[in-house]
Amino acid sequence: MLLDRELVNYGTEADDIKNLLRECTVAKIAATWPQISGNKPGPEDPPAWQLPERVQKKLCSPQSEPQRSIVTSALHITADLTKTSWLETAEEADHVTHPFLIVLLV
Repeated sequence: MLLDRELVNYGTEADDIKNLLRECTVAKIAATWPQISGNKPGPEDPPAWQLPERVQKKLCSPQSEPQRSIVTSALHITADLTKTSWLETAEEADHVTHPFLIVLLV
């Protein structure tokens, strides 16, 4: 929700990024709770873990100073989302050691 608010403040130029964020949300919900009915990503859609990285790449072209500030905040949010996603993936695996999880968090 924080990222969506930043994208709304960015302006209409962020509409494509907002659509990508929706795809990311649908993919993450489907991956986390596969038993829930609703929108599911299609076979041609990228995996959920790739979508925050795509959002980050699309954010790198601000046109004004206020947009630069918004991009900085949005990039921090997407970095946190990416870390959280990788941490969840690591926690799902039984063979991941605690030192690796600590390194992943830092």
